[in-house]
Amino acid sequence: MNGKGLYSPKIKDDLIPIIYKKGKIQKKPMTDVVDDILRQSLLNETDDESSYICCSCLHEVSVVDGNTAYCDYCQCSVFCDKA
Repeated sequence: MNGKGLYSPKIKDDLIPIIYKKGKIQKKPMTDVVDDILRQSLLNETDDESSYICCSCLHEVSVVDGNTAYCDYCQCSVFCDKA
């Protein structure tokens, strides 16, 4: 853990060259490549086609209007991704 109490996971060393190459190809920083991969994987786990999640806190949202929704957890209007 770092000084603020947040956990910072370590990526296995054998994956770093792969992520680096993907970043170069996509012209993105490695952190963005990892974020994209994790979001795609985690957000596609659900079988319920009608559920949406908050792209900010990843909690399920209840009211959807186009690409925006109200997140009860964040208590704000947010963009949402289909789970």
